[in-house]
Amino acid sequence: MKKFTKNLFWSDTGWLVLLLVFIIPASLPLLHRGFYYFSDEPHIANLYQMIRAIGSGQIPPRWAPDMSYNYGYPLFNFYYPLPFYIGALFYELTGSLVISLKMLFLLTIPASSMLMYKWLRLHADKLTSFTGALVYTFTPYRAVDLYIRGALGELYAFIFFPLIAYFVYKVAKSGETKDIGFLSLFTALLILSHNLAPLIFMPGVFIYGFIISLTTFKNRNYIKIFEGIIVGFLISAFFWMPSLIEQKYLVSITPFNYKDHFPFIKQLIIPSWGYGASNPGVYDDMSFQIGLVNISLIIVTAIFVYKKGLKNIEATIFLAATLLILFMMNIRSTFIWEISTLSKFIQFPWRLLMLTAFLTSSMVIFINSRTKIGKILLIVLIMFSLLAGLAYFKPSEYYNPDDNYFLKRFFANRLSAGKSQESLIYKNYSEDYLLLPVWARDRPSELQSAKFTSDDLVIIGITEHTSIDYTAEVNGKGDLYFNSYYFPGWYAEVNGNEVPTEIKEPNGNIKIHLDGTPATVRVYWKETPFRLFTDFLSLAGFALAGLLILKKKHE
Repeated sequence: MKKFTKNLFWSDTGWLVLLLVFIIPASLPLLHRGFYYFSDEPHIANLYQMIRAIGSGQIPPRWAPDMSYNYGYPLFNFYYPLPFYIGALFYELTGSLVISLKMLFLLTIPASSMLMYKWLRLHADKLTSFTGALVYTFTPYRAVDLYIRGALGELYAFIFFPLIAYFVYKVAKSGETKDIGFLSLFTALLILSHNLAPLIFMPGVFIYGFIISLTTFKNRNYIKIFEGIIVGFLISAFFWMPSLIEQKYLVSITPFNYKDHFPFIKQLIIPSWGYGASNPGVYDDMSFQIGLVNISLIIVTAIFVYKKGLKNIEATIFLAATLLILFMMNIRSTFIWEISTLSKFIQFPWRLLMLTAFLTSSMVIFINSRTKIGKILLIVLIMFSLLAGLAYFKPSEYYNPDDNYFLKRFFANRLSAGKSQESLIYKNYSEDYLLLPVWARDRPSELQSAKFTSDDLVIIGITEHTSIDYTAEVNGKGDLYFNSYYFPGWYAEVNGNEVPTEIKEPNGNIKIHLDGTPATVRVYWKETPFRLFTDFLSLAGFALAGLLILKKKHE
């Protein structure tokens, strides 16, 4: 029994259990009664809309029915859906939006920590991997994401960075088909977790796989890595293809200028903290520090590369990539941003701290833990990582909101029990982060009396089948207005026959002309032929990944 206990403790399982204990300080505020203030509080609204979209029968969910005075919005056609899929499951279990969002945040901490440990174990011993996982967990930018910004998508990207790197390495080394399948699956999950993260992570991780395939393992398995990534994009095609191609249907004006959000060098190096926002110039109220522990690992890696020359390929790759990212976060890189399309996708250059968090934490593998100085350095890194956790992983203050507190703020007439009286609080809420459809000149500014309205017609009755399927019984000649933003996917039928629709200005809602005969008018949302095509691509990609995972190793 004693031998079994000893073996268990010193096994990977024992180290993972120890890791879960050590990361408790990062998680404790999420176990606190109530909630805390953070920048991206509309995630509560997004989660509620995912629940409503699923309830309406949308497969996959795209249309959020209650935004913009119930004009709705194609939110999940453009906005990463995976965390909200998981959140909808949590809501089914808890019945609380607040608890579900806290669970979504909480899940990212142990998941990313343990997966970082698994990635590092491909390169290093247990103590080194344990240290790197702690550094990854307690990197200051992750505290910013968790307790200041509430950046749900980035938090989920932190789960998939080490997981994808793990399978890229495995495919580069052995080329097993099951590893290609897993690489495909987790690439797809990253794409569904955050709009930006795949754009800045996947090119780099492929280059890494390409180089180690040619140099370290001296094979052509980079082709298999590429195949795995392509299948990952195929699995997620139902999301990224409409999001990319149908972006033309949205007004492409962002309220943020990326040039105002380059962090200064001293902001990256000198420890600082704040619970505010990113402001132009040096007067930011939030921290952009890389982290002293992370900086020390950059220095260690630089010394390692200096001593070894360029012989250690991975050290060279990690160091070069980190220096490139640091340059791209500096205002002197503006010329690159201007000649590329980066500024269209990365509104805040400091978001590249996502990558430095992963790269610098991975640099722990270049510490020689077999030497006394190496062991001491690892223990020091563990101690300072824990101190960072205690210092930074906490919110500014707690309060006790319920679901209706948020629903009144973010919706015109919704409460957890269903429809409600018009919310006066909502009148003061700006939805500027939702880019207007090109058919709308102005956002609606008041709640309409009904889903169907008309200046000329007699509306006898309205039936709401679901939040995306309505029928009206109408008499008279004139125009019938359906009070939702027009967007491809809305269809209209009069007496069972599909009819064309027009746009009503200035809010871009749907107009249907009737000729005077009594009519049953149905307006409903469904997948367009193009989106249906992308859905089938995703199903094909998922099936292919499944076959790869189940298939035996190549002869």
